[in-house]
Amino acid sequence: MSSKEIYVSTDVEADGPIPGPNSMLSFGSAAYTGGKELIGTFSANLETLPGATADPKTAEWWARQPEAWAACRQALEMPETAMRRYVLWLKALPGKPVFVGYPAEHAANTCTPHVGVPSRRYTDRHLHVVTASPKKTDGPQGDEPKP
Repeated sequence: MSSKEIYVSTDVEADGPIPGPNSMLSFGSAAYTGGKELIGTFSANLETLPGATADPKTAEWWARQPEAWAACRQALEMPETAMRRYVLWLKALPGKPVFVGYPAEHAANTCTPHVGVPSRRYTDRHLHVVTASPKKTDGPQGDEPKP
Protein backbone atom coordinates (compact mmCIF):
# COMPACT_ATOMS: atom_id res chain seq x y z
CA MET A 1 0.00 0.00 0.00
CA SER A 2 1.22 3.48 -0.81
CA SER A 3 2.15 5.88 1.99
CA LYS A 4 -0.17 8.62 0.67
CA GLU A 5 -3.28 9.27 2.68
CA ILE A 6 -6.76 8.46 1.41
CA TYR A 7 -9.53 10.27 3.25
CA VAL A 8 -12.54 8.12 4.11
CA SER A 9 -15.80 9.83 5.02
CA THR A 10 -18.33 7.50 6.65
CA ASP A 11 -22.00 7.80 7.55
CA VAL A 12 -23.79 5.44 9.94
CA GLU A 13 -27.49 4.72 10.46
CA ALA A 14 -28.47 2.98 13.70
CA ASP A 15 -31.56 2.17 15.73
CA GLY A 16 -30.05 3.72 18.84
CA PRO A 17 -26.95 5.40 20.25
CA ILE A 18 -25.28 2.45 21.98
CA PRO A 19 -23.59 -0.35 19.96
CA GLY A 20 -24.59 -3.74 21.33
CA PRO A 21 -27.87 -2.87 23.04
CA ASN A 22 -28.77 -1.11 19.76
CA SER A 23 -27.84 -2.07 16.21
CA MET A 24 -26.07 -0.32 13.37
CA LEU A 25 -28.54 -0.61 10.48
CA SER A 26 -26.35 0.56 7.62
CA PHE A 27 -23.16 2.42 6.84
CA GLY A 28 -21.46 3.86 3.82
CA SER A 29 -18.06 5.33 3.06
CA ALA A 30 -16.57 7.41 0.28
CA ALA A 31 -12.79 7.48 -0.24
CA TYR A 32 -11.04 10.59 -1.59
CA THR A 33 -7.53 11.70 -2.43
CA GLY A 34 -6.13 14.85 -0.84
CA GLY A 35 -7.07 16.58 -4.11
CA LYS A 36 -10.76 15.68 -3.51
CA GLU A 37 -10.87 13.02 -6.25
CA LEU A 38 -13.40 10.28 -5.47
CA ILE A 39 -11.66 6.90 -5.50
CA GLY A 40 -14.53 4.65 -4.52
CA THR A 41 -17.51 3.99 -2.30
CA PHE A 42 -18.72 1.22 -0.02
CA SER A 43 -22.10 0.61 1.59
CA ALA A 44 -23.88 -2.14 3.47
CA ASN A 45 -27.25 -2.68 5.10
CA LEU A 46 -27.00 -4.87 8.19
CA GLU A 47 -29.05 -7.45 10.03
CA THR A 48 -29.79 -6.30 13.56
CA LEU A 49 -27.75 -7.79 16.39
CA PRO A 50 -29.24 -10.76 18.28
CA GLY A 51 -30.82 -9.53 21.50
CA ALA A 52 -30.51 -5.85 20.54
CA THR A 53 -33.54 -3.58 20.68
CA ALA A 54 -34.25 -0.22 19.15
CA ASP A 55 -34.01 2.89 21.31
CA PRO A 56 -37.59 4.25 21.67
CA LYS A 57 -36.71 7.83 20.63
CA THR A 58 -34.71 6.59 17.65
CA ALA A 59 -37.59 4.28 16.67
CA GLU A 60 -39.93 7.29 16.73
CA TRP A 61 -37.57 9.13 14.38
CA TRP A 62 -37.39 6.15 12.00
CA ALA A 63 -41.21 5.93 11.99
CA ARG A 64 -41.24 9.44 10.46
CA GLN A 65 -38.70 8.38 7.77
CA PRO A 66 -40.42 5.45 5.99
CA GLU A 67 -38.44 5.77 2.74
CA ALA A 68 -35.10 5.86 4.53
CA TRP A 69 -36.17 2.93 6.73
CA ALA A 70 -37.18 0.88 3.68
CA ALA A 71 -33.87 1.68 1.94
CA CYS A 72 -31.74 0.55 4.88
CA ARG A 73 -33.71 -2.70 5.31
CA GLN A 74 -33.00 -4.04 1.78
CA ALA A 75 -30.29 -6.58 0.86
CA LEU A 76 -29.31 -7.17 4.49
CA GLU A 77 -25.96 -8.70 5.47
CA MET A 78 -24.72 -10.15 8.72
CA PRO A 79 -22.52 -7.50 10.41
CA GLU A 80 -19.46 -9.77 10.44
CA THR A 81 -19.76 -10.38 6.68
CA ALA A 82 -20.12 -6.66 5.93
CA MET A 83 -17.20 -5.70 8.23
CA ARG A 84 -14.91 -8.25 6.60
CA ARG A 85 -15.87 -6.91 3.15
CA TYR A 86 -15.31 -3.37 4.40
CA VAL A 87 -11.82 -4.09 5.70
CA LEU A 88 -10.92 -5.73 2.37
CA TRP A 89 -12.22 -2.61 0.58
CA LEU A 90 -10.13 -0.38 2.84
CA LYS A 91 -7.01 -2.52 2.31
CA ALA A 92 -7.47 -2.23 -1.47
CA LEU A 93 -7.39 1.58 -1.39
CA PRO A 94 -4.26 3.06 -2.99
CA GLY A 95 -2.97 4.62 0.22
CA LYS A 96 -3.36 4.77 3.98
CA PRO A 97 -7.04 5.18 4.97
CA VAL A 98 -7.58 8.17 7.25
CA PHE A 99 -11.10 8.42 8.63
CA VAL A 100 -12.46 11.94 8.71
CA GLY A 101 -15.64 13.35 10.09
CA TYR A 102 -17.39 16.65 10.60
CA PRO A 103 -18.64 17.83 12.93
CA ALA A 104 -16.08 16.20 15.18
CA GLU A 105 -18.57 15.37 17.93
CA HIS A 106 -20.82 13.50 15.51
CA ALA A 107 -17.94 11.50 14.03
CA ALA A 108 -16.56 10.58 17.44
CA ASN A 109 -19.96 9.64 18.84
CA THR A 110 -21.30 7.64 15.89
CA CYS A 111 -18.59 6.35 13.59
CA THR A 112 -16.07 5.27 16.21
CA PRO A 113 -18.42 3.11 18.27
CA HIS A 114 -20.56 1.84 15.41
CA VAL A 115 -17.83 1.15 12.83
CA GLY A 116 -14.57 1.00 14.78
CA VAL A 117 -15.72 -1.37 17.51
CA PRO A 118 -17.38 -3.91 15.18
CA SER A 119 -14.33 -3.86 12.89
CA ARG A 120 -12.26 -5.13 15.83
CA ARG A 121 -14.89 -7.70 16.81
CA TYR A 122 -15.28 -9.23 13.36
CA THR A 123 -11.83 -8.72 11.81
CA ASP A 124 -8.20 -8.37 12.83
CA ARG A 125 -8.34 -4.58 12.35
CA HIS A 126 -9.50 -1.75 14.57
CA LEU A 127 -10.53 1.31 12.60
CA HIS A 128 -9.92 4.73 14.12
CA VAL A 129 -11.88 7.84 13.22
CA VAL A 130 -9.92 11.07 12.70
CA THR A 131 -12.00 14.18 13.17
CA ALA A 132 -11.84 17.27 10.96
CA SER A 133 -11.18 20.71 12.36
CA PRO A 134 -13.88 23.28 11.57
CA LYS A 135 -11.20 26.02 11.39
CA LYS A 136 -9.17 24.53 8.53
CA THR A 137 -10.83 24.43 5.12
CA ASP A 138 -8.07 23.14 2.83
CA GLY A 139 -8.28 19.48 3.86
CA PRO A 140 -8.99 17.08 6.70
CA GLN A 141 -6.90 17.06 9.84
CA GLY A 142 -7.22 15.79 13.38
CA ASP A 143 -6.11 13.35 15.99
CA GLU A 144 -7.09 9.79 16.62
CA PRO A 145 -9.44 9.46 19.59
CA LYS A 146 -7.81 8.52 22.87
CA PRO A 147 -8.64 4.99 24.12
